[in-house]
Formats: sequence, C-alpha cells, structure tokens
Amino acid sequence: VGSPAPNKAVEGAAESLQLDWKTKLRDFPWLKTGLIIWALGAVVVFAARLASYQRMRHVLRAYAQPIEDPACRTAWEEQGYRGPLRLMRCSAVSSPMVCGLFRPLLLLPCQKYSNLTLQMIFRHELVHIMRHDLWYKLLLLAASTVHWFNPIVHWLVRAADRDLEISCDEKVTCRKNRDF
Repeated sequence: VGSPAPNKAVEGAAESLQLDWKTKLRDFPWLKTGLIIWALGAVVVFAARLASYQRMRHVLRAYAQPIEDPACRTAWEEQGYRGPLRLMRCSAVSSPMVCGLFRPLLLLPCQKYSNLTLQMIFRHELVHIMRHDLWYKLLLLAASTVHWFNPIVHWLVRAADRDLEISCDEKVTCRKNRDF
C-alpha cells in the first residue's frame, strides 16, 4: 500500500506547475507577438503581390503589341476618348482589361471581334478609366493586404470587384433594349 506523502508531493508539484503556466501565460507579450505575426503576414502578402505585379509587367513587355487592325482603330476612335491611353493586343490575356494607374493600357486578347463587340468592350473599359476604378482596386488590394488574416475582407474585396464590373456593364447597356 502506497504512502500518502508521495501523492501529496505529486499533487503539490502539479499545482505548482499549473500556477507557473498561468503566470507565464498571463505575463506573455500577446500584443507584441500578435503585431509581429500580423506584420510578417502583411509583408509576405505584399511581397507576393509585388512579385505578381513584376511578372505581369514582364509578360506585358514580352507579349503586348500595338494594334495595327484599322477596323479596331476606327472603333476605338469612334469612342471620342482623348486621354492618355495606349491600345494593345496581348496573347497572354484571356479577356479585355485596363491596367496602369498613370499611363493606362487597354489590352485586348489576340482574337477577332465584331465592330459592335469592340465598341462595347471599349465603352466598358472607358467607364473603368473615367471612374478611376483602378485606384479603387488598388485601395481594395491594400485593404486585403493589411487584413490578410480576415477571410471576410477577402470575400468583400471579391464582391466589390464583381460589383465594379457589373456597374460598368450596366452603364454601357443602360440605353439599350432588352434584345441587345
């Protein structure tokens, strides 16, 4: 039969260890650690996005070519936009897009479009330019970088992106009939 003394010693050691852990947890620099983890995460996300941006610039330099098609140029000139916008084709893009905050660049995939389709594409992309949507997208990108840990922010950014596209489509088609 075991003596009660060793059990009391074990219980005392366990209680001491538990108090020691409680003290360590209470005294741990939670805020400082949390800030360090947040900052490291933000730096990693920012670095990944910066690398993605650099890859995109490299691809555009390698594959984007000025548009030589006279029909496309005519459809563009019919829009009446006189701002600083370059019009190019790029085999690396799958849908029309505008990029560039200070010197906008409208990229078209390497495929043929009808004149009506070109007009709608140009109008859609010009709405983005005139409303400064690229600046809004940069703000959304910054918010999702700062809040890299929050899935709700990422969901909101995707929803805002989708809403920007839908609102551009609505503006382009607002005076068109249902058949259009």
